[in-house]
Amino acid sequence: PFETDESAATPPPHHAYRMTARISIPAPAPMPAWTDSEVVRLLAISSPPASPLSPWSSPPPQIPFPPLPPRLSPPSPVLSPAPPPSLIRSLGYRAAMIRLRDETAPTSHLPPL
Repeated sequence: PFETDESAATPPPHHAYRMTARISIPAPAPMPAWTDSEVVRLLAISSPPASPLSPWSSPPPQIPFPPLPPRLSPPSPVLSPAPPPSLIRSLGYRAAMIRLRDETAPTSHLPPL
C-alpha cells in the first residue's frame, strides 16, 4: 500500500535539531614494568609494626563530662483562651460527616428489613 522512493534524498535536519558532542579521553599513563628482582625486593621489606590505633587495640579512654544543666523553658506569653475545637478537628473529617448525616437524617423510622 505504501510506496517509497529510495532514490530521493532526505533533506538534512534543521541546524536547531542537530546535536553534536565531542568527548575527549586522555591516553592512559604508561605503567612502569616491574622486574622480578624489584618484586622480590619489595616483598622482602618487613611491614611496619601495627598502629596503636588499629582496630585490635583497646578502645580509647572515656572522658567524663559533667552533667548538663536542666534546660529551662522560656516563659510562655499570656494568651487568650483557645476557642473550642471544631467537630472536624476533634473527631476527624469522616466522623464529623457521619455525625452530620445522622443529625440531618429524616426523623421517620423505616421498618426493619
